[in-house]
Amino acid sequence: MSTRTPRTPGARRAAPRPAAAGELPPPPRNWTTVKDAADRAGVHVATVYRWCESQEVEARRLGRSGWRVRLASDGFPLFRTERSA
Repeated sequence: MSTRTPRTPGARRAAPRPAAAGELPPPPRNWTTVKDAADRAGVHVATVYRWCESQEVEARRLGRSGWRVRLASDGFPLFRTERSA
């Protein structure tokens, strides 16, 4: 059972906390999870993690274990360098 007090109608939510010094703001909507990026690219999740670590894709680290991958306008991960096909 929850011990939280229910919100009253018309009550405002607390304002989002401002980013601390050196902290990046939350990623915009054209960023996605590693799993979704792997599904879109047709590769294994470990491959996308490797791309994130080696900075082959535009990625942003969230916390200790989370990554967000930037998507290009076509909906696929945005690579920093040209990849040979």
